[in-house]
Amino acid sequence: MRENQNGKIKYFIDFDDTLFDRGRFAPDLFSIVKKYGFDDAEIEGSYKVVYSDGYEGIWAHLSYLNKNVRSFDIDKAGRQIESFLNRSCDYLFPEALPFLEKIDRKTFDVRLLTVGGLDFQKLKVVKCGIEKYFDQCHFTSVNKAAALVDLVTPKEQFILLDDKEREVLAVRSVFPQSIALQAEKGRLLKYLNPVLNDYQTVH
Repeated sequence: MRENQNGKIKYFIDFDDTLFDRGRFAPDLFSIVKKYGFDDAEIEGSYKVVYSDGYEGIWAHLSYLNKNVRSFDIDKAGRQIESFLNRSCDYLFPEALPFLEKIDRKTFDVRLLTVGGLDFQKLKVVKCGIEKYFDQCHFTSVNKAAALVDLVTPKEQFILLDDKEREVLAVRSVFPQSIALQAEKGRLLKYLNPVLNDYQTVH
């Protein structure tokens, strides 16, 4: 595999549902909102509206509920959510830290690449305490293939690890020279050294 200018291979790693168990996190987060009288339909409906407008995280969602569904003690809810977010590290998959700790730093330029409400994603990552494992963290509101256009050179070879099939297929299509792997949620150690593994068995 062709290396980048610093002699290392860029290894882009997704956050939600790759390192971080959003399937457990989201219900627990929204359970706080439910305490203020909102039911599943109201939460789901408002989430779709806020998401379609460009989801900026739970704070924008709370604001929408307060303005468009019914008023509630948004300040108190915000404080409870801040307390909850302080425990974000509890939602990392068990293999996440061993995986990040064991990646060969001599071979890889390790980068986080995550899509979502920028401030909210940054907060989750910071609260998880994993920033130190990455050479760079990239937060974006566009899909991975579009984001990578600005992060790699046209012929540069790199690796992407992401749980979403559509993201993986899009990156393979735009960057056929690179390795895009679909992570099995929580199973990370098998992707420690994809350059030396039999590429065809994991591709």
